Amino acid sequence: LKVQLPHIDAIPALTFNDALAILAKPKTQPDLDPMDELKLCEYSKREFNSDFIFITHMPHDKQPFYIKNASDNTTESFVLLYNGIEISNGGIRIHSYEELSEKIAKYSLNIDNYSDYISMYKQGMPPHGGSCMGLERFVMKLMKLSDIRYASLFPRDIHTLTP
Repeated sequence: LKVQLPHIDAIPALTFNDALAILAKPKTQPDLDPMDELKLCEYSKREFNSDFIFITHMPHDKQPFYIKNASDNTTESFVLLYNGIEISNGGIRIHSYEELSEKIAKYSLNIDNYSDYISMYKQGMPPHGGSCMGLERFVMKLMKLSDIRYASLFPRDIHTLTP
């Protein structure tokens, strides 16, 4: 396929608040938009010669309820950007039944809908985390494809809902 793999010496990391400062955006901005992601990747390439950059400590308002809070309205979470797009995200999960129950209530969710999920936390849950990878996004950028559907085995859109 004649794909040129990116050379990786190290992947720089910025906190969300540091990223906003670089972008000259207000600290009240709740998330990164696609133009922000592109600019941060350009910054990473210019300053660190890296096509990748981690953004850590994302605001809790845009994170799932099970992500552990850090401080100052941030979470123990990250996103990984590559060539202008988010390709991965993850974070430390809440492992305390009480903390998880409080967060479910704070998000105005019905705790009964999560009874199977949180029942195991009553017995004790070790500290843990998780992440996910947008493999199709990564392949699209790696292969310099113009549309993510070209990187998907079974692409879907408003006209194609089944394989």
